[in-house]
Amino acid sequence: MPGTEGAYLSTDLEDVQGNRPYQVELDGINASGQLYYEYYFKELRSDRISHKLSYAKLYEPYDWVVATGVHLDDVDLLISEERASVRETYQRALWNAVFIAILGMAMTAILFVLFDQWLSKRRGDFLGRHVKTSG
Repeated sequence: MPGTEGAYLSTDLEDVQGNRPYQVELDGINASGQLYYEYYFKELRSDRISHKLSYAKLYEPYDWVVATGVHLDDVDLLISEERASVRETYQRALWNAVFIAILGMAMTAILFVLFDQWLSKRRGDFLGRHVKTSG
């Protein structure tokens, strides 16, 4: 959020669940230089407070902590959309497989009929030649 760049953040600030996200962030940065953490935060352009997942990383040469996050409601919506897309793709692939299987069985049946007719004709030609030569 550009408006917060360079602003001092209080590690005593609590979210609606009593979490202290800036303290968690500071502790994680001090411990390992980066971390994922969860808290509750007001959504941009809304008064709604929702669950958020964030990632913060210390860039030591500049002594900067850069953090980014996403509201989990947005992630849930994305997951729902992706599931619908996967379901649609699966249904299309299933119908394609059924169509190909039916087409394959139909072609096999036609080939059997044609082969049977060819064999019958060859058998008839063979029997006709056999009868003429033995008579």
